[in-house]
Amino acid sequence: MSDILHLTKVKHILSTITQSPRRSVLLGLIVTSAVFLFVYVAFMSGRLLIILAAFGGLVGCMAIFSHPILGIAWIAFTSSSNVSVYLPHTTTPILMLTLFALFIKRIFSGDTALRIPGFFLWMLLLFAWEIASIVWAPGYDHALPGVLLRNIALVCAFLWVIQTPKQFYIVMIAAFLGVMVSSIQTVQSMYDFFTTGAIENVASSSRNFAITRLRFSGTWDDPNILGLSMLPFVLLAFVLLRSKVFPAVRIASFLCIIFGSIAIALSLSRGALLFYIVGFSLFLWGEKKRLLVFSVLFLLLLIVTAIIPSDVFSRVGTLFSGTKDSSVLARSQLAIGSLNMAIEHLPFGVGLGNVITYSADYNPTLIQGIVAHNAFIDILAETGIIGIFLLFAVFASIIREVIPKRWRIDPSNVNQNLTIGFAVLYICIIGTFLIGSYLNYSLFWIMMALMCIRNDVFSAPKEVHI
Repeated sequence: MSDILHLTKVKHILSTITQSPRRSVLLGLIVTSAVFLFVYVAFMSGRLLIILAAFGGLVGCMAIFSHPILGIAWIAFTSSSNVSVYLPHTTTPILMLTLFALFIKRIFSGDTALRIPGFFLWMLLLFAWEIASIVWAPGYDHALPGVLLRNIALVCAFLWVIQTPKQFYIVMIAAFLGVMVSSIQTVQSMYDFFTTGAIENVASSSRNFAITRLRFSGTWDDPNILGLSMLPFVLLAFVLLRSKVFPAVRIASFLCIIFGSIAIALSLSRGALLFYIVGFSLFLWGEKKRLLVFSVLFLLLLIVTAIIPSDVFSRVGTLFSGTKDSSVLARSQLAIGSLNMAIEHLPFGVGLGNVITYSADYNPTLIQGIVAHNAFIDILAETGIIGIFLLFAVFASIIREVIPKRWRIDPSNVNQNLTIGFAVLYICIIGTFLIGSYLNYSLFWIMMALMCIRNDVFSAPKEVHI
């Protein structure tokens, strides 16, 4: 009781001080002087940047602890911008802090209810089985179990922190800003190529042809990852742009489509380009103003392909260029070799991460091991029948959440539009798994988590603080 009275007195004193204009000005001068003195001492000691960085980190931690959604927004931003190359080892601590802050706030508020959709349970079983395969694997990549555990933590954060449409919009705006940063970095890498003399290293005999086949990726290691990282946000940006939402969300969505389209084109990722076309074709099917939207998208495509040096259409054509450049035929051979590996090691597979280790033994055309470029075949070869069953169960558990009652984009119905957007994204993720080994890519698991919370967030929103 005495502690409560003491806190009440403190609150009363602060209230009295701030209510008086003169005292408020005096208090402001004292605080300003204290901050100025702190910066001056730090500058004179030669450790200004270190101290300010520590102070900024402390303020950031306090902000995330007060509003966990800020941590989710940061993760969304880094997922689409890859700024972690400049700030390594920051995303995971922020993720852990966000989850810790969430649990503390829930415990003190008495609200311990957490979303546990069927998708989450099947995902846990799949990842547990993948890690268990280490037992019979003769060797494995020691980093993979950590990747799986991190994906679980990411899914938990997105499932449990986002509670309202406002929070969802905050996360989307952060991700859209990340797309813009990625696109700017990619354009910068192209500019550097043409202005720093790197272009002179291209063989003169085939220079013009080589330039049209150039791929740029900014800070991303792989142009394919760049393109596939932009795609989900570009697709979601379209349905948000066509919805009656806050102006800031619509402006960010519009810019995301422009910048994301440029980044996808510069990446020359055939998977991203293919599903970009598929996604917007499906959107047009549900558009009442499809002619207008088609005209705008077609104009955007013409502008993007006209200003970049790469030949986007010829890049897509390499899918059917015999055995060159990882064409359909070349990838078919990889898939057949991995299938033979899976059949020979039924029912449990070769163990986590071992497709690369043994693939050259099943494909005489390979000089060294490589993944099957098909996530379903990879999981079958590595974890056997149980693994592929669990992966199918993961996708099956989401189907109910991505089937719209009506395939029509309605500006007044954000929930319906997002259902269509996630349905298109669901198709694109399955297609990406069919043409690439992206099973452990965190962004796709985050997107599937968002699919599971969409209806809960938008059908009966609760008024909670961000």
